[in-house]
Amino acid sequence: MATSRPPGTGPGNQLSIRLTEDLSLELVGKNIQVNVMWPGSHRTGLVDEMWDSAAAVGVTERLEETRQQMVVQGLAKYGTSFSVSLERATDLAVYLASDVSGSLSGRCFEAVDDFLNLSHEIPEIMASDAYTLRRVELE
Repeated sequence: MATSRPPGTGPGNQLSIRLTEDLSLELVGKNIQVNVMWPGSHRTGLVDEMWDSAAAVGVTERLEETRQQMVVQGLAKYGTSFSVSLERATDLAVYLASDVSGSLSGRCFEAVDDFLNLSHEIPEIMASDAYTLRRVELE
């Protein structure tokens, strides 16, 4: 079965994930699915402004070193970079909104996940704590 690493561990991220997990339980049987989507990092106007500001104060080299360290760390730890194409993030949103995602609800998916091949694993995912923050089964 595919597994996902937990995304950011800050309190805001945890709150979003736990709220989604709890809300999905409240919506069982109502044909409404809720999931968290972590799209990854993308080259946007905000990122371009950051690079321009870095160039203006002469720290472009340091910023590039930091970016490369993040890529190396992502590859070493997760086998992938944190940066994905905007199209990949859009594909994730479309997948989660489509009938193909079936009953997936209360889960957290990242654009780097192999979400397009999850359809045959949906029952197993929903019966487990995969793609959630829960890692200990409560009795």
